[in-house]
Amino acid sequence: MTVRASPEWLRRALDILMDNAIDAIARIPEPKIIIATQRVGDRVEIRITDNGKGIPADVLPYLLRRQITKVQGEKGLGIGLLFAQMIAQTYSGDIRVGSPGPGDTTMIIVLPLES
Repeated sequence: MTVRASPEWLRRALDILMDNAIDAIARIPEPKIIIATQRVGDRVEIRITDNGKGIPADVLPYLLRRQITKVQGEKGLGIGLLFAQMIAQTYSGDIRVGSPGPGDTTMIIVLPLES
């Protein structure tokens, strides 16, 4: 089975999710990030889980739907997840929130498999 996607663009989407996870664990006493893959039917899931602060409740409804407004001084422009979502959707995939945290936030890239 194969995932049909540009390795460079898929790496960019993964970089965005990893950067977010790294930022989330920056001030955690025992930081961890777990990356796992799993086949689910005719799709593959790439899961990135961190034990950071989680996704704020007021941001969650807008995540992956629009630019996230950042507090002055926060890193980023608030469009990284939209860009990663666009990459996944280009290859008939999707990005989902597996769990919003706190403690264990999971973001999932879902991509179709080809035989």
